Amino acid sequence: MDTKAEFDVIVVGAGIIGSLSAWRLAQEGYRVALVDAGQPGGQASNAAAGILSPSAEVDRAGPFWELTALSLEHYDQMVEELQEESGIEVDFRRSGVLQLPTLDDPGGERLHERYRWQSALNPRIRWLSPPEVAEVEPALANWHLPAIYAPEEAQVHAPKMVQAAVRAAIWRGVQVWSGTPVEELRLRPSGQVEGVQLARGAVRAHVGVVLAAGAWTGILAHTIGLHLPVEPVRGQVLGLHHDGPFLRHIVFWGSRYLCPKPDGRLIAGATEDAVGFEGRTSLKGLWQVSQALAELGLPMDSLVFERAWAGLRPKVPDGLPVLGPVPGYPGLFVASGHHRNGILLSAITAELVIKWAAGKDLTPWAAFAPERLLTR
Repeated sequence: MDTKAEFDVIVVGAGIIGSLSAWRLAQEGYRVALVDAGQPGGQASNAAAGILSPSAEVDRAGPFWELTALSLEHYDQMVEELQEESGIEVDFRRSGVLQLPTLDDPGGERLHERYRWQSALNPRIRWLSPPEVAEVEPALANWHLPAIYAPEEAQVHAPKMVQAAVRAAIWRGVQVWSGTPVEELRLRPSGQVEGVQLARGAVRAHVGVVLAAGAWTGILAHTIGLHLPVEPVRGQVLGLHHDGPFLRHIVFWGSRYLCPKPDGRLIAGATEDAVGFEGRTSLKGLWQVSQALAELGLPMDSLVFERAWAGLRPKVPDGLPVLGPVPGYPGLFVASGHHRNGILLSAITAELVIKWAAGKDLTPWAAFAPERLLTR
């Protein structure tokens, strides 16, 4: 590895956020290095179910809704380009999302209030009566409760997305260094971020560094004296299989979900565990996911267990992503804190990275700027 090489941009972290950002930057003609301590997508990205659902993930109208909705709008074109340049199909499909009332909302009043503001922003979102739920999703014929239906919401195969992004980035000339920990970010005396320090030496970036290290973002920010309160949140997931036709749509009730895949798999998740950097599954977590399946009244005996896994998601105290340049540290762009929505937000995050590199205005997305969280 030639660590004396110089680049325009160094992207730290090869999950879906970093990999897509590196590819998009290379498309724009930047010389890019993509660096990761492990293998691409080795944490939150490869553990994700790949759900693309603003309606299920956003609790109120405002900038976060606008960000997620815009990212979903960008997906069709992005996926078309990504598959063409990588040669990898990422299983993007608009399977639709149903949201069901939770046990503490038995009549669906809170769910209906959610429907009111969401349908005002997206007229394609529908309110389904219990008979309509059974018609749209026969597996829920015994549910006897209403639902929100977002027919255009979608899913992808998250590990394939990462694989495709890395391959497309390499095809565009990105230098990918996996298994290469960044020891620290490097500063000039002026405060300008000039690159990163690797075990074998320093690597410089003329435009700057994109810090997309997921749950490890705060640790790397600390190397230049910044406190970024990004914490790991473990999400545990079950992989199941059903021999015959089962769910047609992604189903949410609260923060829990079932996501049917084209190959017959059923992804059930996910816990949200504050356990530090413990990335292993636990019996308690898998039991919690199983209990959620039982609450839906689904035929548990016909669901075959395949495997269980976990990933560490990056979260900050207000639950919103951290996107933007860092005041006082020119040349540093943070792209982290996506928590449950890294796959969904990857398209718009990569677009914002390109705008930053080109020196364009990011004021419209000030709600996600790092300065709301930063202390020295």
